[in-house]
Amino acid sequence: MRTDAREIGLSMTGDNVAKTIGLIKTNTCRVMAPQPPAGTERIARVELMPPRRNGDTYEWKAMPSFTTMRCRYGRPGDRLYVKQEYHHGLCPGDPDGAVAMFADAQTTVVKPGSREDARELTRSWTKRSSRFMPRWASRVLLEVVTISGKRLHDVTEDEARAEGVEPAVMIHASQDAAAVVEHLYLPAFAILWDSINSKRPGCSWKANPFIWSIRYKLLEVRGQR
Repeated sequence: MRTDAREIGLSMTGDNVAKTIGLIKTNTCRVMAPQPPAGTERIARVELMPPRRNGDTYEWKAMPSFTTMRCRYGRPGDRLYVKQEYHHGLCPGDPDGAVAMFADAQTTVVKPGSREDARELTRSWTKRSSRFMPRWASRVLLEVVTISGKRLHDVTEDEARAEGVEPAVMIHASQDAAAVVEHLYLPAFAILWDSINSKRPGCSWKANPFIWSIRYKLLEVRGQR
């Protein structure tokens, strides 16, 4: 484990949080923002000699322009605390004065870590977007295993499977006329991708934007059920 690991917020929908906790989902693909310059052929990892003071040992470069691309999801060993849509508010009967309740398949209560944290809450229960979730309220902690930069269409079958999608079933005849059943994850991932990103300019499956593919592992799930 890195001693200089950073913690970075990662927004997820409730169903993806449940899949992550259930170890069904271990990968997430996110649109690279901003996109590399026009004419970029690939995203290359370039080693730094010597490493930077902050511990970075490499940079991402858009080739052939050699433009530096910054990945806001960190590097292997960094931590991702999951942010999701939630409800929060003061609870008079609670000895600490407040709780946070999450709106996913299994409602969970997480108490603030300090009085300063509790001051962020309102007296009435309020539904909030994932982007507003404070660090103390996050109950799921992940560790980055690998990161790669690529075109969306270069996502592998293994990465698509790790996204937690249900595979498309393809049945066709083999040379000996026996039926062959294949489970393909990329078609299902493409449908999922467009359901989330098709309305964003330049981000649809057809547009084939550059993305970050982040493989992670589950470190911690906290809270009271």
